Amino acid sequence: DNTWAGRVLVREGEEGAGSGHDRPGTCEVRMEGGPLRCWVVAGTPARVLRGWTGLTGAPAVPPSWALGPQHARWGFGSEREVRRVVAGYRERGLALSVLHLDIDHYDAHRVFTVDRGRFPALPALAEELREG
Repeated sequence: DNTWAGRVLVREGEEGAGSGHDRPGTCEVRMEGGPLRCWVVAGTPARVLRGWTGLTGAPAVPPSWALGPQHARWGFGSEREVRRVVAGYRERGLALSVLHLDIDHYDAHRVFTVDRGRFPALPALAEELREG
C-alpha cells in the first residue's frame, strides 16, 4: 500500500500581498503512512530541467532512425509495392529512415502473423531495404 492520508495547509499572508522573502508564508504538510518526500524545482526552464534530470536521470536518446523521415500508409498490397515506394524516394533523392507497413502484411489482419502470399520473405525484405 503506497497511499497517504493527510492534509496540506498553505498560508501566504494577506490576500494579494505576496509571499516572497520579505513576506514569508508558511507551508505545513502532515501525512499518515510514512514519510512523504517532495521536491520543488524552481527557476528558469533550463534550471528546472537540470534539477529534474538530476532527480530522475536523463531520458534515453532514441536511435537516429526514429528521428528521421518516416512513411506510413494503409494499403501496401505486396513486397513489390513496398519496393516501388522506397525506390521512388531513392530516385528523387528523398531521405527515408522508416517505412511502416501498418496492418497490410498481417494474415487476415491478425497481429503477429504474416500473409505469406503477399509478403513471402518479410525478414529478407527488411534486410534488403536496410542495406539499400
